[in-house]
Formats: sequence, C-alpha cells, structure tokens
Amino acid sequence: MLKTIIAFLPGVPIDLEAGFYRASGIDETITRVIDALLSFQTFVSVHFISDTYGQKPLIASIAIGIIGSPIVVRLVRGTVIGIMSS
Repeated sequence: MLKTIIAFLPGVPIDLEAGFYRASGIDETITRVIDALLSFQTFVSVHFISDTYGQKPLIASIAIGIIGSPIVVRLVRGTVIGIMSS
C-alpha cells in the first residue's frame, strides 16, 4: 500500500501539469526525464537504494514506490492527452 501511495504522490501532479501545458515545452522536458528513469532496471535501482539506506521494509517500499512513479506518470499523461484532445 505504501509503495502505491509513494508512486502516485509525485506522479499524478507532475504529469497533470505536463499534460495541460503540452505546448510550453514542460511536457517535453518531463517526458525526457521519465524516459531516463524508465531506462534504469528496477532490480538494480531498488538494490542500490536498499544498499545505500539500509535493508528495512520501509526503505524497500519507498524504493519500489520511487521506481514505480514513472509508470504512473506515463499513465496519467496518456489519460490527460486523451481527455484534452476530445
């Protein structure tokens, strides 16, 4: 549950802004950052975060939530663009 909340908290507001302001270049910048985040392998990223900050369940949940937020951003962006174009 915690990892889902952590994935949605930054993902939804960031991409709502990107979807509404597509012509201003904000969308392009956010999309490139999300593409860079998605290019990292999930296992390697979670392993790095847990090794750096400790191997506790809370740290693992936060790491998985951070890694999952780009997927939420993509989902919200597609929904906003679909609504804006109709």
